[in-house]
Amino acid sequence: MKKSFLRAAAIACLPYCAMGLALATIPAQAADKSDKAETPKVSKAVSKFLVDCKKGVDTKDWKAAIAACELAQAVPEATDYDKYLTQRFLGVAYLNSGDRVKAGAAFVAVVKNPAAPPDDRDSLIAPAMSLASEANNTPLVIELGQLAVKNNITNPDVWNALAAAYY
Repeated sequence: MKKSFLRAAAIACLPYCAMGLALATIPAQAADKSDKAETPKVSKAVSKFLVDCKKGVDTKDWKAAIAACELAQAVPEATDYDKYLTQRFLGVAYLNSGDRVKAGAAFVAVVKNPAAPPDDRDSLIAPAMSLASEANNTPLVIELGQLAVKNNITNPDVWNALAAAYY
């Protein structure tokens, strides 16, 4: 009798527990939605050049991509997000065309740009450090390494570049 009473009480409480759990997760879901910022928009003045740049990157026409990105860089009212996208495309184009020094400078500009998404910044900091190391720019390698450690981006590539710079 005692077991059947406890079982009945537990079954009776299940809907209320489920409602409580559902109500408890609604504020967390609302907070997740409010934390996600909208993706910034590319300004009209830069967008036509970035479209040409993307076409050049997609077709592996690195000279055309670089030329379009340089035109985008010349736009005076470019936003930080415009500059981020321009440098991102420019870095890829320079790297694939064989100009590792200019690719490194472009990737460093991406890493330092406040509009760069954190995931992109995290994925590009090690290559930027490596390219700066190839150019024997030890102060820049150390600066990027300190930025990586500050942002908890610690992978073997970061540690190796930092160790080489301090050595």
